[in-house]
Amino acid sequence: MDRQISNYFKVGVGCNFTDFSGDLTQLDYDYQSWFLNVAAIAESRQRSLA
Repeated sequence: MDRQISNYFKVGVGCNFTDFSGDLTQLDYDYQSWFLNVAAIAESRQRSLA
């Protein structure tokens, strides 16, 4: 589930229902966990020199 906070910012939460870790160095395949996803867009404002 995620929520668009503004045109430039989004936050989401969820649960990993799979049996493997996002950490690819852990290979015992016995993981389930919650996660937080934060995404932002940086806008470049360029001025015209004319």
